[in-house]
Amino acid sequence: MEQRVQALHALGRSGRLGATLRAGGGGSGSAERDDRRDGHPGARLRGGGTQKNGGQAAQALGRSRGGFGTKIHVLVDALGNPLKFLLTSGAAGDNPQAIPLLADIQTEEVLADRGYDADATRAHIEQHMQAVATIPPRQNRTVRRPCDYAAYKERHLVACCIGKRKYFRRVCSRFDKYATRCLAFVHFASMCLWLK
Repeated sequence: MEQRVQALHALGRSGRLGATLRAGGGGSGSAERDDRRDGHPGARLRGGGTQKNGGQAAQALGRSRGGFGTKIHVLVDALGNPLKFLLTSGAAGDNPQAIPLLADIQTEEVLADRGYDADATRAHIEQHMQAVATIPPRQNRTVRRPCDYAAYKERHLVACCIGKRKYFRRVCSRFDKYATRCLAFVHFASMCLWLK
């Protein structure tokens, strides 16, 4: 009975009717090497090399609490007109994108929400840009920095700009496979907003 079970097991692994047992009656196995499995119990991985388009991270795709998607980081002027965009995966944080967005910008004041409250971001705004950082402090800060909440009310222009771009269905639900195409249409939608 034991030999029959081993023979069936060997038949299942090799996929041939003429499967034989190893000499000595040790373990089950085929006489030929089964190159699909390489002696490992798991399935063979396909496409183990680098991907042609750079993978999900390069295409600004990622999974967050809300699901699989893309996050668009926006910089607007004092009138709410869009100036710069960055695409990141849905799981990317807001604060690491602040300094790349503010590169080559000259202004007197920067308004941002609590997600951008970090020492490095504030130092970049105040020392490098020579501007005032109007950012409310996070709840977990031990030393609370003052914030001009009257000026902070003007930050709603960013939300208004994002709301206007959502009229373009292709922007609010990403249909494009590649990040460059998605960003190109975000720029096109922004041009339409500038022309209004």
